[in-house]
Amino acid sequence: MQKLIGLIALGFAVASCGTSNTPAPAAATSTAVPVIAVVSKSIKGQTEDVLTNTNARTLYYLTSDTAATPACASQCLNNWPPLVLSSGDPGSGASLPGKLTIATTPNGRVVLYNGHPLYTFVKDQTSTDAKGEGINAFGGTWHVVTLKKTTTKGTPTTNAGTGGVSF
Repeated sequence: MQKLIGLIALGFAVASCGTSNTPAPAAATSTAVPVIAVVSKSIKGQTEDVLTNTNARTLYYLTSDTAATPACASQCLNNWPPLVLSSGDPGSGASLPGKLTIATTPNGRVVLYNGHPLYTFVKDQTSTDAKGEGINAFGGTWHVVTLKKTTTKGTPTTNAGTGGVSF
């Protein structure tokens, strides 16, 4: 019996010393599609880092909207087209403090940021426009998606002065 235990132990020792012929697992491939950018824009007189689509159009969210029950439907969509992605996962060219996800809604595969559906505004005609900030319509208020700024001590602050809500 001791001989058998010794042979088993020797077998384990030999097996752990050599190189393995087992192939390494394949690296995960990302299906992230860049749909979000972060740019500095003037929002109500203050320069803010805001989320935009890849055409530099300002992205908004509606306070009464949720991923499960979008408040923006029908006539709303004529003025506030959602940011949709036909396939893959939403990605960004910049590091974001929040999370990008997808919700399949009647409006399509809508991109969410921290659980909020994202929209553009038809009256924003140039990459510098943010004309939808603060509009009350469709059961809530529309806000530009701004990113939290950080003080020199590393504490996140809110952008309360702009009217926009930071995530």
